[in-house]
Amino acid sequence: MVKLEKMLEEFKETADQTLLRDIQDTTKLEQRIRQKMNASRNKKRPYLAYTVCAAVAIAMLFVGAAPFFKQNEAVGGGGQATSVPPVAIPSDQAIMQKVQELKSVLHIDLPQDRVTELLSTPDHVASENGGSGDDGADEYWEYSLFSKMGYVSSPKSMIMIDEEGLLNRDTGISVNIGWEDKKLLWYSLIYPQGKDLYLYKMNSNGTVSESRILESQPTPSILDLSPEEEELYFSYMDKKKDEILRDMTIEQILKMYIRAQQDGDLEMQYALHIQDEEYEKPTLEQFLSDVKKDPIGAENTMRHVKMLREQTDTLEYQWTDKTEGIVWMKFKDNRKKLGYRMIHNKKRVWKVSWMPIQ
Repeated sequence: MVKLEKMLEEFKETADQTLLRDIQDTTKLEQRIRQKMNASRNKKRPYLAYTVCAAVAIAMLFVGAAPFFKQNEAVGGGGQATSVPPVAIPSDQAIMQKVQELKSVLHIDLPQDRVTELLSTPDHVASENGGSGDDGADEYWEYSLFSKMGYVSSPKSMIMIDEEGLLNRDTGISVNIGWEDKKLLWYSLIYPQGKDLYLYKMNSNGTVSESRILESQPTPSILDLSPEEEELYFSYMDKKKDEILRDMTIEQILKMYIRAQQDGDLEMQYALHIQDEEYEKPTLEQFLSDVKKDPIGAENTMRHVKMLREQTDTLEYQWTDKTEGIVWMKFKDNRKKLGYRMIHNKKRVWKVSWMPIQ
């Protein structure tokens, strides 16, 4: 036993210095190994069995711990692990920090092997038929981060939300990823803050959205479309014929444009911009590609639209010449007013300038 005790002490010293450097104290690890040894001693196993038992216990600790450390380390570029104790309930601040880290590294076309490096092996994998199957993805991955040791999410399908587990903080963040040809097509993050659940999603076209789950009724906004305006909005979305918008006011066209931003409908946004040949503009393909390559811009657009919907108090129209005008937005919190430059096209329909914000 002297030899085994010496081996154990040497292992503890090495673990403290290297393999377990992210754990503040390995005393508990030593105690668990000794408990295994004592249990074996009580059963009067031969000396060789004690050595094997201790080695197996050490190996089991490392094998069992690896996924937990991987899933709870920081995913930032520095590669520094920020381990969270298995029994700790993550705070709102810790969850939001992890959400921001995930946003900074996950993006469209990210390869699967890179995601595995960042988040380890997924908790659940489904084929096209096992997921929603209608979004262009051919494979789906799901991760549960900040989960309590041994916790298994309750939903039987990846398209369901583990509301109970998230709100009880049995798990902290649900990460869902859609893949196409082993490249990231879209991803979503579902996470709690206080008593609410939030859904953040990067769509396959590069736009992003964030909403509170189970919100019974969105807060009304002056930028909401009326039922009649919404009917024209969807009609124009379907046909893209300017004649549909001919009788709409400059304020109504701007509200449609902001609605298209809110919905992440890039083709609708493009169509609502001025298209006359004398105005410089990107092609639709360039426009779509630019958005997909700019996740920071997409995030800023989402926040901007959210602010407009929450804070806009009044809309005021000002002619600047016979074909152009500005819609000024005044805000409830008295911040500086914001203007959108609008242009009357050759068909006498208001469109949004390509450099609209004044």
